[in-house]
Amino acid sequence: MRPTEGTIPAVAFTGAAKAYGDVRAVDGVDLRIGCGETVALLGRNGAGKSTTIALLLGLCPPDAGTVELFGGPAERAVRAGRVGAMLQEARAVPRVTVGELVAF
Repeated sequence: MRPTEGTIPAVAFTGAAKAYGDVRAVDGVDLRIGCGETVALLGRNGAGKSTTIALLLGLCPPDAGTVELFGGPAERAVRAGRVGAMLQEARAVPRVTVGELVAF
């Protein structure tokens, strides 16, 4: 069943956390974004904006908590063509084949 506007959030972070070694890039993010809403992530360098987007797109898994797009895992929403993004870095993404990266 495909979620409809207003029934579930388009984006749902619940206690999402991600660390790189001793550095906590994202620490317990709770965020809900409804269908049709526009949101900007603002903050200084190192605030965790890029890591939050990587979690949102399923490019890296959270160390704790959950991240959902349209009520399910990010990979499902991306594969279904419901999400698009222009990445700021031009490096290979772990766990992704060349074909998957081109399709993305």
